[in-house]
Parts: sequence; C-alpha cells; structure tokens
Amino acid sequence: MTFLHHFYESSAETRGATAHEPRAGTARGRVALAATVAALALAPFALTAQSMSARAGAADSLDRADAAALRLDTVLTLDEALERARHASPDVARGVGAVRTAHSGERVALGSYLPGLSLESGAARAGDAIGAAPIAPTYAGSAYNAGLIASINVYTGGRLGAERKQARAEREAAEANLVATGYDLRFTVDTTFLGVLRAEALERVAEARLVRAKSAERDAASRLAAGTTTRSDDLRATLEVTSSEQALLEARSAHVAASVALGRLTGLGGRVGAREDDSTIVRPLSVPEDSVLAQIERTSPDVKAAEATATATSAGVSSAKSHYQPYISAAGGYSYLHQTPEVLNDGGTWVARIGLSYPLFDGFVREDEVTRAKADDETARISRLDTHRAVRANAIRLLTNLAVERRRMTLSEQAVALAREDLRVQDARYREGATTQLERLTSELALVNAEQDAVTTRFDYAVARAALEALAGRTL
Repeated sequence: MTFLHHFYESSAETRGATAHEPRAGTARGRVALAATVAALALAPFALTAQSMSARAGAADSLDRADAAALRLDTVLTLDEALERARHASPDVARGVGAVRTAHSGERVALGSYLPGLSLESGAARAGDAIGAAPIAPTYAGSAYNAGLIASINVYTGGRLGAERKQARAEREAAEANLVATGYDLRFTVDTTFLGVLRAEALERVAEARLVRAKSAERDAASRLAAGTTTRSDDLRATLEVTSSEQALLEARSAHVAASVALGRLTGLGGRVGAREDDSTIVRPLSVPEDSVLAQIERTSPDVKAAEATATATSAGVSSAKSHYQPYISAAGGYSYLHQTPEVLNDGGTWVARIGLSYPLFDGFVREDEVTRAKADDETARISRLDTHRAVRANAIRLLTNLAVERRRMTLSEQAVALAREDLRVQDARYREGATTQLERLTSELALVNAEQDAVTTRFDYAVARAALEALAGRTL
C-alpha cells in the first residue's frame, strides 16, 4: 500500500508538471512575438534615423568640399571687370593695332603731296695707269661728291587724291570697327558677369529648396511616428531631400564654371566673383523706345564701318583708274664735287629736271586693278545696304525681346508670390493631416520652377539690354 501510494503521488506530480509546462511556453512565445512585432514596427523609424544621420554626415562633408571649391580669388564690380577685360582682350589689341596702322596709312597718303628729299654722297680713289691709244691714261687721285636732291609729283591723274580719300575712309572704318569690338567685348563681359550673378541666385534657390525639403522630411517623420501618415509619404519626403541635394550640386557646379569664365575674360585667371548691383541687372532705357531705333540706325558701329568701307572701295576704283593718266614729276638739287689732282673744276652744281611718264601698255595690269577695284566696290555697296537692314531687324527684335522680358519679370514675380502662398497652405494642411506628401511636393516643385523662372527672366532682360547697347555702340 505504501508503495502504491507513493507511486500514485509521484505520477500525479509528474502529470501536474507536464500540464503546467505548455501554459508557461505559450506565455513566453507571446512575449517574444510582441517583441518581434514591436521591433518591426520601430524598424522604419530606426532606418529613417540612420539614413538622416548618414545624410547629415554626408551633407557636412559635401558642404566643406563645396566651400573649398567655391572659394573666390577676387570679387569685381561690372566696371572693374570691363576695364580689366579691355586690357586682356586680344580682339581689342588687334583693333587698336588696326587703327594705328590706318593712321599711319593716312599719314603716308598725306606725305605723297610733299616733296621727297634725299642726300647723296660718294668717294673714290684710283691708282696710276698708262693706257695705250685710244684709251686715255688715268692718274692717281681721289674724288669726293655730295648732293641734296628733291623730287615732287606734279600730276598723277587724281591718284594722290583718291589714295588720300581711301586712307581716310579706311581709318574711319578701323575706328568704327574698334568701337564695335569694344561693345562686343562689353556684351561678352556683361553676359559673363550676369551669368555669375545668375548662378549665385539659382544656387540660393537650390539652397532654399533643400531647407524646405529637410523641414518637410522632419514633419513626415514626426507624423509617421504618430501614426498619422503612411510610410510612402515619409519616403517621398526623403526622396525630395535627395533631389534637392542633387540640384544644389548642379547649381554650385554651374557657379564655379561661371566664375572661372569671368576670371579668364578679365585676365585674372582662377575664380572671380561678381558684386551684385540692382542697377546693373535691371536698368530701364534712358532713351524713349520710339527713338532708339532711329538712333541705332545712325550710330551703330556696324553701319559706320560698312559705310566707311564702301567709301574706301569707291576711292580704290578712282585710284585704279588714275593709272591711265600720265605722270608728271619734277626734281631738283645741288651737288658738290672735289677731286685731286684737279682734272675738272671743283665746285657746286645746280640740277633741275622735269619728266613725263605715260604708260601705253603694261600687260593688262591696269585693267586687272580696275576690275578688282570695281568688284570690291560692288561687294561693299551691297554689304552696306545689307548691314543697314540687319541692324534695323536686330534692333526691332531686341526691343521686342526687351518689352517681353520686362512683362515676363512682372508675371514671374507674381508667380513666385502665388507659389509661396500655395506651399504655405499645403504645409499647414500637411501638418494637420488634411493632405498628403504628394500634394505638398507638387506645390514645392511649382515654387522651385517659379523661382528659377524669376531669376532667369530677370537676367534675360539684362542680357537683352546689353545686346541692344552693343548693337547701338553706346550706352542707352
């Protein structure tokens, strides 16, 4: 009995223990399952925090690299950039050289009216020689002579007048071309200078976009933690941060390229910044637009150069035809002779001479010169007319562009104001849970596009104005 009693007690204890074990294992499984679910639920926030931390570290290193890349060597105003560019431009140097050459040619044409002077001198020495008849004997001795000779063209068939007229017209054409070159350089400097300012403005737009994107990313993470938005909204916000960083990189790269181009143009090399002045970018015309067209047609360097070139080629025709006329020239001088032993009387002698030259046939050289001169004259005449038409057409086009860009500036400023207000409303609605990240991003991109258009339109107006001044050859 005792044995059976202990047997049943031990069996009961064993069954009791076996019965309690499944209930304890079930509780532990539930706890583990709850922990797993919690970990999965918190994983997105951990990943988001890790990605935001990694992106912050990358952004810091990127900012340090960009700060080194965007370090400017110097900053110039527009006037300083223009002055330095004039000294560094090979086109301006060639233009100045052409004007100096033309002035020299005009001086040569004027000098053709003046007599030419020359000084002649000589010395000789001979030894004794006995010549057989009929050769006369020579005697040892020496001889010295000196003389001053003057010659002048009396009649050239109009060649001197035509050459002087041609030289004067070539000088005027060179001066007009130099003015045109200077304003072409000014337009290039204006465009490059404004390009630097435009790149800076677009960089600021990209930086503002990145700031807004990071703020929206924090809002999306907060809402995701509170359970009031979806994971998709958080991912869209993160994607917008990445896109904003890429846009900022592109804007900074464009800024570096523009500053380097300005450095080359000004002859300084390296990275040169532009000091912004609102009057440099948006300046209204000081001349009424209805009178600008007439002034450009009168004062344009292109028109002046074309007219001077036509005048020069016309004078070239007259100069070529003058070769059919006779040439009359006169010369005179005084010479002195001294020799030992004295064979002839020593002393001075006056000489005067007048001559006429009339070429009868020169192998058709005159005909060729006239043909070439007439061909050049016809080409210059047609080019002059075409230049007038081209200047007028370009002036009308640029005036129209100026009016369009001025209107576009007003519209773009209105668009920026509307887009900012729309984004403000979308931000407020998103924080309240009344909209999604997709709608907010649509408003964000609309604002970015509006700000970029405003910057581009503002500088397009300045470029159109600079092109109009380059065409006019004067400040408007």
